[in-house]
Amino acid sequence: MVRHPLARFLGLASCLAALAISPPVAAQTGSSLDVIVGTVSDSSGRPVANAVVEAYSLETQVTRKTTTNESGRYTIFFNDGGGQYRVTFTMIGKRPFLTNVTRQGDDDRIMLDVQLGDQPTVLQEIVATATRGNLLGGREVPTPGSIEQVFSAEQALRLPIDVSDLTALAALVPGVIVTAGSDSAAAQFSIGGQSGTSNNYTVDGLSFAGDALPQEAVRSTRVISNTYDVARGQFSGGLVSATTRRGANVIQGSFSGNLRDDKLSIGGSDVFNQGQTQQRLSGGFGGPIIRNTLFAFGSLQVDRSLSPLASLADADAVTAGRLGASADSVARFIDLVGGTGLTALAGPIDPTRNNDRISGSLRLDGNLADKHSFSFRGDLRLNNTEPNRISTTQLPQVGGTTDGNGGGVAFSLFSRLGVSITNEFRAGYSIDKSTSQPYLYAPAGRVQNISELDGGALSTSTFGFGGNSGLPQESTNKGFEMTEEISFFSPSAAHRYRIGLLYNTSSFNQDITSDRNGTYTYSSLDAFENNVPSQFTRTLQPTIRDGRSNNTAIFLSDVWRPTSNLQLTMGGRYERSWYDGAPERNTAAEEAFGVRTDVLPSESYFSPRVGFSYSIASSEQRGQSQRGFAPPLLTLRGGVGYFRGTMPGTLPGTAQAQSGLSNTESRLICVGDAVPLVDWNGFGTGGGVIPTACD
Repeated sequence: MVRHPLARFLGLASCLAALAISPPVAAQTGSSLDVIVGTVSDSSGRPVANAVVEAYSLETQVTRKTTTNESGRYTIFFNDGGGQYRVTFTMIGKRPFLTNVTRQGDDDRIMLDVQLGDQPTVLQEIVATATRGNLLGGREVPTPGSIEQVFSAEQALRLPIDVSDLTALAALVPGVIVTAGSDSAAAQFSIGGQSGTSNNYTVDGLSFAGDALPQEAVRSTRVISNTYDVARGQFSGGLVSATTRRGANVIQGSFSGNLRDDKLSIGGSDVFNQGQTQQRLSGGFGGPIIRNTLFAFGSLQVDRSLSPLASLADADAVTAGRLGASADSVARFIDLVGGTGLTALAGPIDPTRNNDRISGSLRLDGNLADKHSFSFRGDLRLNNTEPNRISTTQLPQVGGTTDGNGGGVAFSLFSRLGVSITNEFRAGYSIDKSTSQPYLYAPAGRVQNISELDGGALSTSTFGFGGNSGLPQESTNKGFEMTEEISFFSPSAAHRYRIGLLYNTSSFNQDITSDRNGTYTYSSLDAFENNVPSQFTRTLQPTIRDGRSNNTAIFLSDVWRPTSNLQLTMGGRYERSWYDGAPERNTAAEEAFGVRTDVLPSESYFSPRVGFSYSIASSEQRGQSQRGFAPPLLTLRGGVGYFRGTMPGTLPGTAQAQSGLSNTESRLICVGDAVPLVDWNGFGTGGGVIPTACD
């Protein structure tokens, strides 16, 4: 796989022939749509009309049935059926037939052709050989040539990670590189050298704005590093696709707890070791509301993580040396800051960083007349972090608090229209809001310090106090997505043609102006003691950034099974993207550079792809695979395709604040004698006026 890096506005990737040989694996269950198709004939080969076909899901214990048409054709579908089914064929005057079928890892659908004899005798039940673990796992239907890693809920719970964190699961896949997060930014992962913005997250087939779900709500998680399915788009890196658990005819639930105490870890008690205590309680419960018709499953998770606050106030002599300062300099700095009154104004600050998070999910599923299946899911996310935005060379008073909340709803409808047509419709809406506030609404202070360390070496460091130059901040993000997909089966079911549409839109409103309260810089501790700053900067006119990104796509594909062990996927995807939220027109910039500032780019794009999967089975497996029991001995995958990533919707907001017009962000910079005097004691008593001009 060769990928082109994300360009300034668009991520493009060309994918050249990729081959993967996989060892034998048990059949994987399905989270999207399982389709069982075939033909019923009599002993002479003539089609049998009006035969009753009944399929029973071994996982959800839900039964769906239909009758064959005049050509003996039938189609049964399950939304999240589990991939393993007991299928019964009955017809008056014919011998009934009962068998178990299992969808193998690369199967696009389950094909089952049956002949009914003329003598009505009872057949012995055939038992599937798949393991119990796969009945509880799950994954969406894979496509030929795709390379992916699947984690069922049971597998994930046995791992020493936070299984509700989708990025943490992605980190377990070979070739994935994770960039650690901070107290103000989430962790990201990279596939094929692409940036974190080139990835995509989906839950139940729809884009997901968050990065975590209650662990009891997750049925399975897939990390897809390569796919040739034109139904998947808007990423050139990787796709993390999660599926939530649904209710079934059986009442089921699970509860789990996790405690990791830093006091039990091996090592010293130095807060700069960044130890962490984690507490988690999660539970889920579901079952039938109306048997075979309506089901529910709900889950809730509460997380708390505690970590010592590593700030300059807690640095001992050894730690101060590692930070490039002497203990005497640190002590003198803290004493001088205390004299400004800022320490008393900020009040006591918890020496432990607390991160509290609550997430919940409720899913309803229903069946209507064996031809329609629907699903509704609602989720919420609440979190609080305090204190945060404090570095190791700053005092705790520089920090602040962050509160975030969000949630969304999603709806899906699956329908069988006749024998050869299925329809899938999905729609979802989400909203997330984050607010960060500083402890002190005062200018930030920075003091450059030069210390002589042990051995005579000189080291330079910058101490921080006062307000936080990055706070306050507030942002709101909203998103809506809708997809429609129709599948057509050829008369022999060897071809599955799909045509689909996608539309999504996301809007944002951000107030992330930095340095709005100003920053004073001192060249030394002596200058700080004498209150002689060398520089003052301040953003005078904050800009509220807003905008919207819009994406549409149409795709057409064919999944062809020329033989039972060979599958091909072929198709193309056409996309168009456009953006709202351009800055005002700057005629001076237009005359100087020949570029209009009030126009954002749009793009139309076509992506062709071809992939294949070829399964090799032993003679014994070939006999079993006709019934769908045994997985193949190994599978060869490959393909060629062209991929496209989308531009982050918030990127045009930067242009809004930097168009060069007088009503956008302007920055005040004062140096030397022009630096206005600062009354730290005035700020320390809750007063003081922040300058808006140089002296």
